[in-house]
Amino acid sequence: MGRDGNVFGPVCAAERIQTDHAMKESVKKIVVFTGAGVSADSGLSTFRDADGLWDKYRNREKVVEFYNIRRRELLGCSPNAGHEAIRRLEDHFDVDVITQNIDDLHERAGSSRVLHLHGELRKLRSSIDESLIVPIDGWEQKPDQ
Repeated sequence: MGRDGNVFGPVCAAERIQTDHAMKESVKKIVVFTGAGVSADSGLSTFRDADGLWDKYRNREKVVEFYNIRRRELLGCSPNAGHEAIRRLEDHFDVDVITQNIDDLHERAGSSRVLHLHGELRKLRSSIDESLIVPIDGWEQKPDQ
């Protein structure tokens, strides 16, 4: 909610912060916390909506299939105006983005410091050695990976 009581979305909020001269003078650090809503506008399906994704996938093969579909879907998406507006905040402020999203749309928009709370769709973490993280080139994880 804005200082004047108006409710506005991420694009409007980011643009307003960038143009509010008093705010630019007093604010030095901004932390942006995002979730599914910011990437849904890029065309990515969400996990928990009424038509959410989780109910269809229960076993390992289904989970691998689930994430392969998500990765293929992600390759066809681009950052939207919300991602771009958040990135532009870095032109004026020290910005950290903390996201629940597993996509890389903040990075592709140019955000330089992004913390993914639930992992990253294009990286696999070993279940045996959690320090082992392997990037996925393309979209497909083989069932035996």
